[in-house]
Amino acid sequence: MKYKWYDISHVYEEGIKEGYGHLPLKIEHVTNVTGSKITNITINSHSGTHIDAQYHFIDNGLTIDLYPPEFFAGLAAILNIPKSELEPITYEDIKSYSKLLEKVDFVFIRTGWEDLWGEDSYTWKYPYILPEAANLLTKFKIRIVGTDTISPDPSVKSGLRNGSPVHDVLLKNNILIIENLTNLKPLIEKIVETFCFPLKIKNGDGSPVRVVAREPID
Repeated sequence: MKYKWYDISHVYEEGIKEGYGHLPLKIEHVTNVTGSKITNITINSHSGTHIDAQYHFIDNGLTIDLYPPEFFAGLAAILNIPKSELEPITYEDIKSYSKLLEKVDFVFIRTGWEDLWGEDSYTWKYPYILPEAANLLTKFKIRIVGTDTISPDPSVKSGLRNGSPVHDVLLKNNILIIENLTNLKPLIEKIVETFCFPLKIKNGDGSPVRVVAREPID
């Protein structure tokens, strides 16, 4: 069978926008003593398109290396929930997609914020998920929730942050979180086969991840 493939991850490069308090990505291209080219990379585990393990916020939660590979492959529903800056994703927004959510393993939410990647406002004026909407997501058999924003909780700088309730709700229910998705527009309101394998980092709280989706071609 032939497929059309979609890369829904950002490119890792110096200067990409990072979460509050995160060290920046550093890349050094060098030539080894053998004459081969190698790259030294300094990267935090939540840089660019990445996945949060339970341990990111839960002290006794599972670390990223403990999840089996099949956890990261499944069917994803791409929800189209356009939002403006600092506008919340509500219970009703999620409820309107209930029938679609009953059929999938992953939920990816496109707010349109991916279009502002690289701008300063991307890191703190982004839309966010309300706790009651996150609670509704736990009622389905979903393993991963992804967004085209830097976090499902509002930023500290916005003044709207009070703890990390959405991280807490999802991770406590063993629903992992992918942040900074992109290129979702061609897939909105579709169900697509998706793969999002993290690095197998010992005791890791998360990992950079390349997320790809595919559709069969008739």
